[in-house]
Amino acid sequence: GMICLLASAFFCAFVALYVCIFRMPNSVLSLCHKQEHDRAIADCDRAIAIDPHDAIAYNNRGVAYHKKGQIDQAMADYDRAIAIDPKNVTAYFNKGMVYGNAGQFDKAVVEFDKCIANDPKNYSAHFFKAASCDRLGRKNEAIRGYQAFLQYAPRQHEKEISLARQRIEALGR
Repeated sequence: GMICLLASAFFCAFVALYVCIFRMPNSVLSLCHKQEHDRAIADCDRAIAIDPHDAIAYNNRGVAYHKKGQIDQAMADYDRAIAIDPKNVTAYFNKGMVYGNAGQFDKAVVEFDKCIANDPKNYSAHFFKAASCDRLGRKNEAIRGYQAFLQYAPRQHEKEISLARQRIEALGR
């Protein structure tokens, strides 16, 4: 009897966790896309209440806060996601984007480097690291970053590929 009750409670918790964690990340990003940031934050709050060690929920809530312009809350959530999962490339990438958007390109490079260290083929991190180095006047590092981007980027990223090639040519002069 007790084992069935525990199994039943575990199953219910698992189903709730499945719905919030595995189904929610897409809905959170979809809600952010639709500018429904408060709903996305509330969904993430529910997932975190169920599992306070859910790095994905913290990262996604950070995205919603970022899109809402609440940068301090976004960074706190990205940091929490990284504390839970130190190899969370998405949270490092998102921190890099926050710093880059704020013109803090040196800090952005540090975060993109952490992302790349955990996912060497992350073409987006290579691109934005290169762009940050470019803005800092670090030509050789920018060229290497753009070259790495070109090595890993899927062909459908035509605009970024074209821009990377243009920047390599301009920086190489």
